[in-house]
Amino acid sequence: VRVANLSLGSGPGLDCNSDAYRYMRDAVRAAQAAGVVVVAAAGNERSTSVGLPAGCSGVLAVGAHTSRGELADYSNRAPRVSLTAPGGGCPALGAGSCDDTLIVALGNSGTREPAANLWRDETAGTSAATPFVSAAAALMISLDDTLTPYQVRTILTETARPHPPGSFCATNPGVCGTGMLDAEAAVVRVRDGPIPDNPRSSGGGGALAWGAAVDVTGYPQM
Repeated sequence: VRVANLSLGSGPGLDCNSDAYRYMRDAVRAAQAAGVVVVAAAGNERSTSVGLPAGCSGVLAVGAHTSRGELADYSNRAPRVSLTAPGGGCPALGAGSCDDTLIVALGNSGTREPAANLWRDETAGTSAATPFVSAAAALMISLDDTLTPYQVRTILTETARPHPPGSFCATNPGVCGTGMLDAEAAVVRVRDGPIPDNPRSSGGGGALAWGAAVDVTGYPQM
């Protein structure tokens, strides 16, 4: 396993370094030491902080943007967010009509155990955005399996596209990460370089309620 997609998380504001959540910090560190890129959802509470595991050091915390590149209204927006990816839903600024384009994926109707397969499941949320980043990380590693978690995180954030001018993220810098995921640019960077050096230590870091998704109004539904 080289990439761990965590479309889940606690409520916002918890401290990964506290005694209560040391087990989560240690799990993330162990995964990173084994070469695993940890990607987690930033959360759907419209909060100015993220939960865990997204708030743990070194985790790629993923916020959600709409099909027009606006921050989704439900997405947490905080300094710990690394970048945004397609999550669907209405824009955070609420200007004009809502573009309620959702994310289409395979699914299952079960809530606590497998049930009927859904061959076209439409959803929205930072948990829907997170797998886009995880998939991009997997593509990068497929080209160069020597990449470390730090290098993958750095390339993904450095190659992200700027948020559109006038959008919430563009007018509120520092709370949406470095931009919108650009998987093609990240893969080209791996192919053509340069590859960033590994520092002695690295940081970075996002989350949804455990296994939850959100509708286009941004309210969690289990």
